[in-house]
Amino acid sequence: MIYILTTVLNNHKKTLFELRSLYGVGKFQAYILCNLLNFGTNCKINDLTQTQIYKLLKQIEENDLIIENELQKQKQSFISELIELKCYRGIRHVFHLPARGQRTRTNSRTKKRLKINR
Repeated sequence: MIYILTTVLNNHKKTLFELRSLYGVGKFQAYILCNLLNFGTNCKINDLTQTQIYKLLKQIEENDLIIENELQKQKQSFISELIELKCYRGIRHVFHLPARGQRTRTNSRTKKRLKINR
């Protein structure tokens, strides 16, 4: 098990897929990181050495990727800014309703359920 930025990566899975478990790293970003560091598509996490892991962390810093806690804080501050402006999306966030135009008459059960629990 390898810890990278408060996330535990599974040793037996491929690096390309395990990098996606970092909050803020998707398919494309993981593919770019693997190509830049020459990991290959079949390289597994337990095959990485300490220097390769260090290079991976350094590459994330150099690319200015906003991941994990920073991204969550940035996302939350953006939502709170919408709420302060009292714009339509901000109001929808306050009432825990879908904010992007989805219908609520028959759908959006998940948002409604979360609304009750809060």
